[in-house]
Amino acid sequence: MAQLFKVRLKQHYLRIYKVLESICDWSVWLYIIIPAVVIFIGFYREWWIDMPQWALNIPWDMVCLIIITIIVCIGQIKIFVEDADQVVLLQKPSWLLSLKRFGLVYSWFVLQLITLCVSLVLLPFLVLVSKWTALQILMLVTYVAISSIIPLIVNHRWTITAAWWKQLLLQLLIFIINSCIIIVPMFLYLANIFPYWISIIIYFVVALILIKDYAMTPLNFQQNLSIANENKILFTRTILSQSIELTSTSKRKMPILFKKSQRLSSRNDVGSIIGELYIKSLLRDVGQLKVWLMFLSVSCFAVTQVPGYAPFAVIIFLAYIVFNLFNLQWELWCKQDFISLYMKLVEQPLMARRKARNPLIALFILIWLIVATCMQFL
Repeated sequence: MAQLFKVRLKQHYLRIYKVLESICDWSVWLYIIIPAVVIFIGFYREWWIDMPQWALNIPWDMVCLIIITIIVCIGQIKIFVEDADQVVLLQKPSWLLSLKRFGLVYSWFVLQLITLCVSLVLLPFLVLVSKWTALQILMLVTYVAISSIIPLIVNHRWTITAAWWKQLLLQLLIFIINSCIIIVPMFLYLANIFPYWISIIIYFVVALILIKDYAMTPLNFQQNLSIANENKILFTRTILSQSIELTSTSKRKMPILFKKSQRLSSRNDVGSIIGELYIKSLLRDVGQLKVWLMFLSVSCFAVTQVPGYAPFAVIIFLAYIVFNLFNLQWELWCKQDFISLYMKLVEQPLMARRKARNPLIALFILIWLIVATCMQFL
């Protein structure tokens, strides 16, 4: 069964590679990925050499623990089941159980890589500002490696298929419980109230009990198949250049914004209508809003990190990046079957793209200018 899991894992990463290959063309690499990597390396080197003044008053140990706790508590076990498995694998319960066990090991390993990357990013602040020693960092890594198994199994065990608000309440309750399990011993250790090694021993025993129960419990195939399909949709939605609305298995009765399809403009030409449809499709998609809000927060942080009047030069560079991103999104969005029919009726497609793109770019530039102007007076 290890061979079956390897095949499923290879298919999973091949699917990710195909999606990224269709999204990340040369312009994305040239204007986003490579500049972002170069800028981050420069900032990271500067943090080790000369710690910024703004970082000296931040409790980085608390920040690190909170971020790691959030990452650990939202972790999910990935069991690579497919729709076609109903034909063969349902007749072989032992095969499904083996997939389930390998899924736990793989998910735990990926979670450790993510938390390790976060720790490495925050390492300069922990060492130079919070004065953490190598022993403290090693204890943190060991504690996270052992305790992270508990939220993984709990999240998998208490997943239900119900109304969206019931699922939301249950997920919120489980997140609070997992957060208390993970973060309370960390805070007690930082306050010199409770030693770390006792928490490690206790959670090690609890983790062994949960692993044994998890390994012996039969797999709920339909529930895990639904989760796997939702994860595929979620991954595609989190791609920055993707603007196609995907159909989720969890239906929403009404969008959050523009519930009654209010017009944004009084013009009735096809180009204006297409521009409005693009803006509304972007604002109605919660996944797209999350991605763009994340990009906006990171870009605002970048604007605050340069001295003098340099933020205004950074704004010009960021505006150029957003300009290309919206152009990529527009091209993908126009390829949809329903939209492509309307695009044939547009006499001036470039004008329609400007009407859809320029208001959004202007909003981003306005926010960056407000942040840069405020930084000049601080």
